[in-house]
Amino acid sequence: MLPWMDAHCHLTSRFHPEPLPGVLASLHEAGCQGFILGGVDPLDWQEQLDIPASPLRMIYGFGMHPWSVQAREDAQLEEDFKTLETMLPKAGALGECGVDFFRCKSEDERQKQSHWFERQLELAAAQNKPLILHIVRAHHEALRLMKPYAGRLTGMVHSFWANHQTAQSWLDLGFYLSVPPRIMKLDNHGLLQYVPQDRILFESDSPEVFENGSASDPRLALDVMKHVAWTQCIPVDRILEQQNQNLFRLFPSLNDIHKSL
Repeated sequence: MLPWMDAHCHLTSRFHPEPLPGVLASLHEAGCQGFILGGVDPLDWQEQLDIPASPLRMIYGFGMHPWSVQAREDAQLEEDFKTLETMLPKAGALGECGVDFFRCKSEDERQKQSHWFERQLELAAAQNKPLILHIVRAHHEALRLMKPYAGRLTGMVHSFWANHQTAQSWLDLGFYLSVPPRIMKLDNHGLLQYVPQDRILFESDSPEVFENGSASDPRLALDVMKHVAWTQCIPVDRILEQQNQNLFRLFPSLNDIHKSL
């Protein structure tokens, strides 16, 4: 079986209480070659830089997550943004950023999220960084804000779960769609049949906590890809190779490990 990668997870000490060297060694033994990290705030960005060295390759993602935006005052967010401007050259992507209208209900809260999302879009364009997007029940707003950047920005919509029309709108903008582990239970949107193989990604969103209280790790991304291979009667190596190719294309700094894969 080919080495595999996780298109989206969180592996800083905040999210993994067990010692990270052991976590990374275990993942490497399981065939993991690398992962794409999503960042949520300045402390998380620094913790990504502090992840101990290992054979695993990673894309750092530094972004102001919409949950963090909602929880912080504007003065603090201005400081966070200045820090992001300074630290972003060390990252391979800007994210997670986006809008989450499930978490916020008032118009003022929604405008606040949209404002800081737009600020980050401007920064991603200025520094030529792909985006890692967190969009929940707000695709209409996110797509509206993205339109001025059509052809200038690309990235991935993580944990994508929406209908064909919404999927096509993101594909038309040049984005990749990363489907969550729930696809193993039900593909009620028909994403596996609709999204082209060269634009779909598979993620663990580790350490997502399930209803039974257990938390996932990046190996769940491999389980998702095995499930997809089984349901579509495709060799699992083909799914793994396509995932690798898609990630190399989207995140150019991964290309230096292509030969080792």
